Amino acid sequence: MKKRSVNEVKRVISESWPSSSESPNSTDGKRPDLIRYFGDVDNKMLFSVCQRPHHFMFSSGGGCLYTMSAITDFLRLAGDIRIIATGQCMSAAVPVLAAGRERFCTSQTRFMVHPVYVSGSADLNINALQIEQTELRLKLQLMTRILAAHTKMPAKFWRDRMQGENYFGARDALKWGLVDFIL
Repeated sequence: MKKRSVNEVKRVISESWPSSSESPNSTDGKRPDLIRYFGDVDNKMLFSVCQRPHHFMFSSGGGCLYTMSAITDFLRLAGDIRIIATGQCMSAAVPVLAAGRERFCTSQTRFMVHPVYVSGSADLNINALQIEQTELRLKLQLMTRILAAHTKMPAKFWRDRMQGENYFGARDALKWGLVDFIL
């Protein structure tokens, strides 16, 4: 089973690579076999995943936690999208990978998880800070719950990893159940 999945993914990647004259995401109205996405976890990534490709290959340094939540919900409900991480899979991109039906990465892929942050909070009063603190706890719970649901490791394991910036490679991702196969 494993060998067949790895060989099929390698075949799809090599056969689906666009020529220099075609758009990387052209689908001709059919369900695309492979969509490649290189960028942030944002609405563009969400749109790409919602095209329901058979295979979704990406490299991302992270992005919006709320968009990540929408993407992981879609992947869970779609149930049949293989995810391939290459290059970097960091921050909000890690749960996106974890939510795929079958998860792959290249041997050079680098991963990173970190504490959740508040963005744009320079002028907050005490009430706003309390609201942000509650929201940070909820964001951390969301991240660790998604990772625990899709990997071999419990939420506490991921919470401990998110105390600081934690970088790791493909072998750890495989050992922890974040990916199923290394290409």
